[in-house]
Amino acid sequence: RRRYVDRIYAPVLGPRGKVSAYMVITRDLTEAKERQEELERRGRQFEEILDAIPARICLVGRDFRYRFVNREFCEFAGRKPEEIIGLTSEQLVGPEVSKALEPFVLAAQAGRTVTREGWVNYQLNGLKYINWVFTPKRAPDGSVEGVLLFMRDLTTLKQREEELAQRTAQLETILASIAEGVNIVDSAGRLVLCNRGFLDLYGFPEELGRPGTPVEALVRARIARGLHYAS
Repeated sequence: RRRYVDRIYAPVLGPRGKVSAYMVITRDLTEAKERQEELERRGRQFEEILDAIPARICLVGRDFRYRFVNREFCEFAGRKPEEIIGLTSEQLVGPEVSKALEPFVLAAQAGRTVTREGWVNYQLNGLKYINWVFTPKRAPDGSVEGVLLFMRDLTTLKQREEELAQRTAQLETILASIAEGVNIVDSAGRLVLCNRGFLDLYGFPEELGRPGTPVEALVRARIARGLHYAS
């Protein structure tokens, strides 16, 4: 069958120094070549898988230089892989971001998996809310040769969460300022919310105004105080 060989052609000199023949040295490298091609195929498969993951992934060496970046990481950085590989994190994301993440990278280099979540101001992309996972990349002998970073951009989710919290706080402030008693009960007969006017109207304690309180508890509290109506 087909073989992968390495050949060396060398001249054979006669008594007067003239080439009288040539010699061919052949080495059969088929198995080694097949192993190499299989490793390359598996490597391409892993890269395709990492490119399909909806997260930014990169491998940083102990010298803080990028060794691998996936597609989403490149799209966020606005550069091609060959333009990123070899750069330091400071060169790519700036000294401010690099300095903030350095303690977590060092912890991963020491063999620990650590996480960080929060707002960060990128010099290219502006303010983003990111969840990072820093995990050690080990060599075959067990030593840490680099750090794998997994990054999820939660900016949109965090902005919506903060907007919702702000709106909720505003509504709670408005509700608290209403003198009339207001309460909302869900279909399961549990309190969704109520204002101070509702608690004061019936003389309920604070704990009965917590979300999830069953209406039954409110009725029992009134009966216990003899406030039920004759009808």
